[in-house]
Amino acid sequence: MEELDEKVKELLTKKTLALFLRPRGQGKTFFLKKLERYFAQERKIPVVHLSFGDRRYTYPSDLDCVVQSALKTLEIVYCIGKDENCEERDKNISEGERFARCITAIKEKTGKKCAILIDDYDFPLLDDNADENAKLHFESVLASLYGALQTHREYIETAFITGSFRQKSILQYAKADDVSENEELSACFGLKESAIADLARGDETKAKKLIDWYGGYEHNNCNAYSVISALNTDIIRPYTLAEKEVQKAIENILLSSFDFSLLLQQNGVECSEEGFFLYDNCSISPLPYLYQAGIVTKIKNREQFCAENTYFLSFPNKEMRDVFFTECARRLLSIKTHDIKMWAIDALRDIESDELRAFFTKVNGTLKNICAKQLRDALTTIFGLFSIYTNSYFCNGYFSVETPTYLHIFAFDLVSMQNAADRIYVNTFASGNKKVKKTGVLINSEKGVISYRTM
Repeated sequence: MEELDEKVKELLTKKTLALFLRPRGQGKTFFLKKLERYFAQERKIPVVHLSFGDRRYTYPSDLDCVVQSALKTLEIVYCIGKDENCEERDKNISEGERFARCITAIKEKTGKKCAILIDDYDFPLLDDNADENAKLHFESVLASLYGALQTHREYIETAFITGSFRQKSILQYAKADDVSENEELSACFGLKESAIADLARGDETKAKKLIDWYGGYEHNNCNAYSVISALNTDIIRPYTLAEKEVQKAIENILLSSFDFSLLLQQNGVECSEEGFFLYDNCSISPLPYLYQAGIVTKIKNREQFCAENTYFLSFPNKEMRDVFFTECARRLLSIKTHDIKMWAIDALRDIESDELRAFFTKVNGTLKNICAKQLRDALTTIFGLFSIYTNSYFCNGYFSVETPTYLHIFAFDLVSMQNAADRIYVNTFASGNKKVKKTGVLINSEKGVISYRTM
């Protein structure tokens, strides 16, 4: 296990309470193991390591078991909470009070401040199987625990908290400094794209596929879990741990007025910096949730095209496109789940062969029982599936699909063919040596594609 960078060590000495947010699969747990080794072996100080990401949280007792077990272990190790006859006392105190008692007792018994490492601090709050009463219980217990960190800072050398989402409802008690954007610290997380070639044993084609599928995150990071899984199985496919987050994101998108065709724009969708961590408003604007879950990320080298404190967000790689649009297709399109990928590949073959009649017949087959409100989302899903396998994007009201021979431009309209044609008629497109096909499409929520005209 490699040593910590000196700048990271310096940062840890300056921050008593630090919060670091990254999507799942980005190596947070591995980094905390390095921190535990550093504090225990190099600094020779006591380490308290709490992890909440190892189980599901549906009932209040699920979190209680984890917390009680961790606190009981600390109390046994440091002989805390017992009288001279080793009988337990103060059995009815809260989890936060017990945790605070452990923190102070460690300092009194060892003469040293402790390092506290908390992995997946927000995980119990992410399980949608829990009812409202359970979630309120989870918030109460976690707020009590993290509040103990704030009130007992003088007994703590460093408290380092990791998670995926900014949970204001409980972070207000810990008052931790957010170090998620720190360059030196960020470099410690995830697998670097530069390291993929070594992992692929010099196979450049394989290395490029791994980066296309699992890379693209900020600071040139790849999803460590997915890369390792792909190398172990020798199969390039989605392995992300974020299926639950994707399902929740799509549910919020479909319930909101957010037009997720914007995610298919070449430059991504514009977002203000202050919006990145507004997790509590995900049902109103899903973008912050998409960003914190790792479904979208800041696009590299786009800052010069943005207003100050504004960025473009888009899918980092093919893995996230695959997981996101496959789940959208499962919910919206009349295609059997196990047939989704083959349907997309067959439809792309029709487009490449310029067999648009066959293509639109396939499209009509997927639009059964689609209401007018979901028609736009269904079309976005179809072209999003194409974006997994080829360049496919949305711009100025039309979708484009690039194949080896053609650059196909499709404009859909609910009112008239002329409206569709006008959106693409005056535009020119950079196609290289490919033939450009511009197609206006008249579409109806009940009948699907009614007619089309290629220019």
